Amino acid sequence: AVATGMLLLLVAAVALVYVGLFKEQQVRQPGPLLIAVTSITQLLTTLQILNILGSFDIPWGEPFVSILAFIELFNFNLDILSIDCVTWFDSVGEFTMRVCLLPTIMLIALFVHFGFLGISYLRAVLTKTEPRKGCRFSQLLRTVGTMLMIFFIMVFALLTEPFQCRLHPSGVWTLKGRYQSVYCDGRGEHLQMYITGALGCLIPISFLALCTWVVLVEIPKGIALVDTTVLDAYFFLIRRLRPGAEIFSMLFQV
Repeated sequence: AVATGMLLLLVAAVALVYVGLFKEQQVRQPGPLLIAVTSITQLLTTLQILNILGSFDIPWGEPFVSILAFIELFNFNLDILSIDCVTWFDSVGEFTMRVCLLPTIMLIALFVHFGFLGISYLRAVLTKTEPRKGCRFSQLLRTVGTMLMIFFIMVFALLTEPFQCRLHPSGVWTLKGRYQSVYCDGRGEHLQMYITGALGCLIPISFLALCTWVVLVEIPKGIALVDTTVLDAYFFLIRRLRPGAEIFSMLFQV
């Protein structure tokens, strides 16, 4: 029941993002909508930065401690879902499940896209009209790219947890944060988490490399050819920037 509820919540969230971006694309002058999307993006980015600050070994005071405790809810924390009441995961299993959330969200976005395509074609058949041209592959790229860009900091912080160790007064090294029971010895659980995290890091690194190629090659080509499909697909990279300043989107990511 918990897993089903979590899956339905992810599907609803991805569908909401998909529809919101679709509506933004259809509006001719998306002034208020653009401001709302940009504000939400900035808020989520700020929350992730604060979450990174909370991982430092600094004795923060109130009310910052309470704020950090609240932000922890958005850090792919599976404990709040009480999954351990249904089944039990060791450190490796829990970390692997958290890493798999990102590919799961991307897969859900794919199914949501095909779902909207099916609804669009079914409506066209019933009304004997042309299918809506808005539901294109560019919309899928826009949705996945937007979610990856928004949660880039959180994802990278999650994937690098097996590389963050702490020295105890007894001379023993363990992982920081939620996996303090795992020894940093490069064997057993630590080795498995190390490999999982390293493989998972290929996703944000590949995304960063792909975005760099898009900014340097595809977007200038699309502007030169007045190809609106390219600009719609990669609008998440240039939403906040004026024409000619697209490269700064990558600087923001780094």
